[in-house]
Amino acid sequence: MLQILVNTHFDFVRWRRWAYLISGVAIALSLAHIAYQGGLRYGIDFAGGTLMQIRFEQPITVDALRQALGRVQAGESVIQEFGDAQEYLIRVPVGSGSLDEVSKRVDGGLRQAGLPGFEVRRLEFVGPQVGRDLQWDAVQAVLWGMVGILVYTAFRFDFKGGVAAILARRLGRLEQAIAIGEYLVARDPANSFLHTDLGFAYRYAGRLDAAIGECRTVLSLSPGYMWSHRTIGDILLQQGDTKAALAEMQQEPDEQARLTGLSMAYHALGRENESDASLAHAIEKYEKTSAHPIAVALAFRGETDRAFGWLEKAVQYNDTDLGATALQPMFAPLHSDPRWLPLLRKIGMAPEQLAAIKFDVTVPR
Repeated sequence: MLQILVNTHFDFVRWRRWAYLISGVAIALSLAHIAYQGGLRYGIDFAGGTLMQIRFEQPITVDALRQALGRVQAGESVIQEFGDAQEYLIRVPVGSGSLDEVSKRVDGGLRQAGLPGFEVRRLEFVGPQVGRDLQWDAVQAVLWGMVGILVYTAFRFDFKGGVAAILARRLGRLEQAIAIGEYLVARDPANSFLHTDLGFAYRYAGRLDAAIGECRTVLSLSPGYMWSHRTIGDILLQQGDTKAALAEMQQEPDEQARLTGLSMAYHALGRENESDASLAHAIEKYEKTSAHPIAVALAFRGETDRAFGWLEKAVQYNDTDLGATALQPMFAPLHSDPRWLPLLRKIGMAPEQLAAIKFDVTVPR
């Protein structure tokens, strides 16, 4: 039996009153701070307001855009780069006027500032009622997501082992993740999911041949298993076997994975037109569900700025692949960029954040 902790003879109940007191004080201080600040400060999605998506003919800076909005008393708006320095989301707080009024003011401010030509791609109003609905939807999404993960891991394989395997890999404790994965695979050798998880751990630990072996096992068990051919293709690209990588990418059954993978393989082979076409198709069809894989492809192609832009989109879209960002080998070209660590901190995956989490597992022999 897998033991997460050993010698767990702790008299927690003895200290419960101190825990109640400390928790109560912390909650009271938090509520007092919120009251002192004048209440919670909701963004436009929750409080209401106007959302504009604008595409410029030439790149501009956030500062230039904010100065232009300041001319028309909209300088307190939230400005967010959307993909690259030519496209921005502008969120104008509620109370700034009707949809048409806000649109005209922003349009006038941009033209007065002499900014490059632009196109308004989206203009919509978020009412306070919609904001309240979004708040409740967000709470439900988080709660049901947690329940779903726990139910799945409990049903699919050993509960403690499954949680430990996921945590170890996400925390970057790869040797532990491998030990747990090997233990679980030995107990359930026909489980494609466990072989896939172990393959990822091998890959992130640099054991590339072992990772390919796990993927091949998955395909022998489940020939149509998604992302297995793509993962093999990624590893072959790391090893410099570009033709074999392309062959694997072409066999990937999941179109989202296949398109972004083909973009990388074609780029490695110098077939830029085909690489661009595959990537453009992925962006057009799967922007909101494949923002992270698109960022991976862009990083591999050496397009650093666009890669960071799409990582920001992945954050915005709550892409489930974000948990592997710190370990993804294709992001190696981004590591020296000053934007890398702030991004990892934003998603809670910076080295110091992960190192601060205490985690220890004893795997039975």
